Amino acid sequence: MSEVLDYIKLNMKKIPKKISTSKPEFSITKSFDNSTQYRVYKTISAKDVEILLSDTDRTTDIKERYKAAITLADYIDEFEDDFIELSEKCTVEEIEELEDLQKQLVKEIPYFVKYDKNYLWQIYYSSEDDKYFMLFPTKEGETAVLFYMIKAKLAKEDTKIFVPICKEAYKTEIATDKEISEIENYLWLFTKNWPQICEIDGEKIVISGEAKLPENLKTKYKIVLNNAEEAKKEFTLLKALFVLATETNYEYNFEPSLAEDGTLEFYYQDEIINMDNIDKFITYQTVYKNKLKENIQNLIDDSKNNLKILNENYDKMQIKYNEQKAIIEQYLNCQHSFFKKVKFFFKLNKEKNKVKVDAKKFKGVKTTKQLQKEEEEKQVEEITIESIMIKSAEEARKIVEDETVKYSLTDLIKIYNEAKKIIEEEKNVEADFKAAELKNDRLSYKVKNASQYIEEINKHKANIFDFFKFSGKNNMFALQKGSEPEVKEKKVVVPFSLEEDFAEFSVKADKVQRDIFNEEEKNAILVSQYLLPSLNSVITKKDTYVIDEQYEELKAQYEKADADELNIFGGLMENFDGIKKLNNKKHRETKRELFNVMGFDNTTTSDEFKEKIRHFANVLSEAYQKNNALYNMTIYYDNKNKGFIYGNINPLELFYKEDVNKVYKTKVASDSNIIYYTNTVFYNNFNDTLPLGMDESTAVLIKVGNNKKLSERNINIMVEKDMYNVEIRKYKLIEESFNM
Repeated sequence: MSEVLDYIKLNMKKIPKKISTSKPEFSITKSFDNSTQYRVYKTISAKDVEILLSDTDRTTDIKERYKAAITLADYIDEFEDDFIELSEKCTVEEIEELEDLQKQLVKEIPYFVKYDKNYLWQIYYSSEDDKYFMLFPTKEGETAVLFYMIKAKLAKEDTKIFVPICKEAYKTEIATDKEISEIENYLWLFTKNWPQICEIDGEKIVISGEAKLPENLKTKYKIVLNNAEEAKKEFTLLKALFVLATETNYEYNFEPSLAEDGTLEFYYQDEIINMDNIDKFITYQTVYKNKLKENIQNLIDDSKNNLKILNENYDKMQIKYNEQKAIIEQYLNCQHSFFKKVKFFFKLNKEKNKVKVDAKKFKGVKTTKQLQKEEEEKQVEEITIESIMIKSAEEARKIVEDETVKYSLTDLIKIYNEAKKIIEEEKNVEADFKAAELKNDRLSYKVKNASQYIEEINKHKANIFDFFKFSGKNNMFALQKGSEPEVKEKKVVVPFSLEEDFAEFSVKADKVQRDIFNEEEKNAILVSQYLLPSLNSVITKKDTYVIDEQYEELKAQYEKADADELNIFGGLMENFDGIKKLNNKKHRETKRELFNVMGFDNTTTSDEFKEKIRHFANVLSEAYQKNNALYNMTIYYDNKNKGFIYGNINPLELFYKEDVNKVYKTKVASDSNIIYYTNTVFYNNFNDTLPLGMDESTAVLIKVGNNKKLSERNINIMVEKDMYNVEIRKYKLIEESFNM
């Protein structure tokens, strides 16, 4: 007999009545088989669980598994050797671990309900016989759970276990299956991850999962619904946000955030939306959209009126230009004929206006600039969609505060669609107005050029000899079409995506830095990885004590380090000829090692160390000026040093740290100086086998100067400490301008 069978005290010659049971009835429908596997957890008595064994594995279809199952007593009787073999696949220690685990689970449910290897229990419920049963697959590799259950059934005391009931439907009256299913879908939309929804002992529902936050951050969350009222509130809020987001094509984009109690809350433009203020939010947005619609309609009316004036002005200018053009064409036709010149000259002098256009006739003609100037005099501030939105928001706030008004979600969506149509109409009218402006500008230039031409002719019509001499020249400027106004195209800046662009970007960054940095500059960048405070002390000429402190730290590290410890500074004892891998890419290069680069050992004096620091500070400053950012991108940092700042492209490298409570972000333009910690910084490349990229680090080196704070936001992140406890860490995300 095996050690395990001795431990559980099972006499195979005389099967106890406690485990000599019948096979419960169990109906399996198609909907049952497609239901979620582990969504109901219960605390039940091990004695109430019948044990069936099936010569299958856990992935076998449930119908086949149940059909092949027999009772534990029958299995021992028919397959004694196989049963002994099953007992030899586990150890007493594994059973004891399960005992300890279940004792703890009964006292305290895991924070996120599910626990490691919960799938091994394979416990089902027979509604026909009102019994629980374990459907243990004998081809399963881990068997300790089977013998734990046998031991628990044989024990005198009643052993409680906390286990998932496989494929069990929700029984609670807290929420309907439809509501729970919809909550699941809503949370997926907002968090970009499917939640885990579990019913606990028929008393409460626990919703947990992971939510994607701004800045590529993620956090876990947990929502507990203890009664129908709490479930109704959660369902109503999520449904309202879902409908509003989808019906407005996500103009109302609600960002999930972790509340201080570990639940989810939702932001819209820095405003928290919850059940306490959702009604007020809907009412305000309805009033705001209505005012926005009215104010934009007024703008459209004004724009249409101005467009009418522009078109009328264009028609007047066109008449003037046609007359100018006729006069100039007459002049051009007479240039090559003596008689035509004489005829044109005398006709010119006989005319009362002497080839000048009748000023009274075209008194109303104005250039586009004149029209714009008049418009600017009428209104001090230019009316734009942005200014209208601000004005509408102010008006809406006053209405909501001063009057007792209330609107529904249906009202908001209706007025949103109406406002959307008005906004589209305004865009079309604005496009027509700009086209009319451009057309007026072009014709205005033509009229101006024609006027200059005629003015030049008039200067030489005092006597016929002067006119003949002037008209015989070939350097006259021709009637011009008019200079076309410059149309500046907006440069489309594609934002850098850490997930999608980093691989390609890192290769390009490493390739550039290998070409522009020499070996000493690469060494200086490596030194900055470890001794940046000392380098900054030299550069800023402040906090010189830092150099002494870092010297002592480095000296102490060197003195106590053995070969393995030295490897933390770059593989001092590496095999120079060995094949290594960097992100699964093979190479034969060695790491740059801090002590070697610094020429540091136990004989290095403080003065020698300071001299080296001064040298590398100068080299680093020169290297920094040689490299520019490849893209416009956001950089994160947690320490505002004077001098160089050690930042990161990936915010996850800064968040989740216990010693960090503030994270700064700034947008670095593509023409700004920067240093990337690419592979060439960390490795020598004597054999030309080093892979391109940023496989060791996503860090960067920048200078930010005296930045202006643009915004500040609190971010909470839930960190799982163990199976039963979590910690909510609080961070401030401060956005600053890049001022270098």
